[in-house]
Amino acid sequence: MRSLGWWMLVAGIGAFPGAVPAQEDAPATFLTLERQTASLDRLLPHLLLVTVRPEPDPLVDPAFLPRKHGMAVRVALAERVVVLTSAALVEGAGDIEVSTALQPERGVASSAAPTRGGLADVRCVPTREGGEPRSPCDHGPAAAPAPAGACDPDRVLHAVTPAGAGSFVLVSTVVAARGGVLPEDLALVQGRFPEGTPLFDAEGRVAAVVVRPAADSSARSLAAPLAPPGPAA
Repeated sequence: MRSLGWWMLVAGIGAFPGAVPAQEDAPATFLTLERQTASLDRLLPHLLLVTVRPEPDPLVDPAFLPRKHGMAVRVALAERVVVLTSAALVEGAGDIEVSTALQPERGVASSAAPTRGGLADVRCVPTREGGEPRSPCDHGPAAAPAPAGACDPDRVLHAVTPAGAGSFVLVSTVVAARGGVLPEDLALVQGRFPEGTPLFDAEGRVAAVVVRPAADSSARSLAAPLAPPGPAA
């Protein structure tokens, strides 16, 4: 698998076990190596890596266009499996390459339709390997969505981010705010994460997907929750 260490610079996260976003008010969640390994083994099968090349202008050579890198996640919603990523990541894409996090299996997305809250539903083009059509979007299990209230303020969430060539690290963040002045009922979380990064609760269920960095210059990201807020206090 290609080297992915630069993503750690984008996310602003240290590449050591139990690292947390570089933010003073981030949660001090440190995991033992054994617990981190167990959590990574549970979450990695749900993850996909996404590489996007923008649609070129008529006189521009596509080979010289900068690529964008992000993530996607398989989620079981309404009795079907969907692959969700950030709509901002795939907006204006000419080519979308999808690969699994665990195996060097790559494919091409046929479409990435915007859904709600800044999310996009990725559809992969099946390829034939050994006579059977398959695609990275269909490889591996789908995660369950987290229940209502998983993205309420002060909740701790977890993410898996690339930390080098074929290696990943588990990190923790905290929900700083949700709704109110934020657009589309998004949640504001501590740390800069790659677009499309899924955020999991303590049970390994998908609580939200990062859609874009926060508008200000702080080390924060905006994420689209998959479930409504919890009951009012």
